[in-house]
Amino acid sequence: MSGFVLKLARESTGLTQDKLAEELTVGVHTVQGWESGRRPLSAVNAGELISLCARLTRLGAPGSTGRCLLEAIEADRVLATGIEAGPRWIDPRIHPLADSVHRWTITNLVTWPIVGKMP
Repeated sequence: MSGFVLKLARESTGLTQDKLAEELTVGVHTVQGWESGRRPLSAVNAGELISLCARLTRLGAPGSTGRCLLEAIEADRVLATGIEAGPRWIDPRIHPLADSVHRWTITNLVTWPIVGKMP
């Protein structure tokens, strides 16, 4: 989810992956990895993620980009937990669905791959 949201944000600025990588001072393979999901944005440290969101906004992405990326990362965590668990039971104390009360935006992102309806 988060890679797709990042791609949408990048495209809204009119930047290519190469140009965004240059603006963020990262390699183009990093941007490609984020967008494809090979490099999860959830692995980016908090400070770098805040900086990424701010830079995207300064480059012309919508002001809601940071919020949308954080929600997509949260949805990624829920989906990854379910995929990794398979039929195994997951203790509710460590399950991401038990972390907080989830907003409808997160619910829509989590159900998107299942029902095929884009939020």
